[in-house]
Amino acid sequence: GSMEERHGEDLGLVYALPLLLLVCCFGLLTAVVGGAASTGGRADIDASALIILLTFCLVCVTIPYSLLVSVVLPSSLLQYAATDSLNAAFRLRAVFGFVRANLANYLVALLLFWVAQWIAGVAVFVCVGLLLTFWANLVGTHLFTQVYVAANSQQPPA
Repeated sequence: GSMEERHGEDLGLVYALPLLLLVCCFGLLTAVVGGAASTGGRADIDASALIILLTFCLVCVTIPYSLLVSVVLPSSLLQYAATDSLNAAFRLRAVFGFVRANLANYLVALLLFWVAQWIAGVAVFVCVGLLLTFWANLVGTHLFTQVYVAANSQQPPA
């Protein structure tokens, strides 16, 4: 696709980047702690406990951040699609403002999109996952576009 289309596809990656960096740092730290404690005995037990604690901390950050991204990303994509401006996708005040201003419709669209994604994920085990994943993305795109259209039809003309 064109460069602009490519930017739209990369928005999810950009929003996930802080989490990806955190996971990479965690992996490096785990390797260092595990390598330093490979002498056996008490040090291995302490290293294992530290790795378990760090994993718990990582999960405590990963889950809320992933949920936040899954809620915000559709609004970001809508901002990008509506303005054809990559900068608009990162104007967090506008991205969050759209979610707040259209909360009920947005939550319905989000929940239905998650259900469609879940159905597609389950279908992977039945070998039709690729087609249903495509379908789930179409469902999500349609739902969030409807929220955007409804939000803009309620505003008086400029």
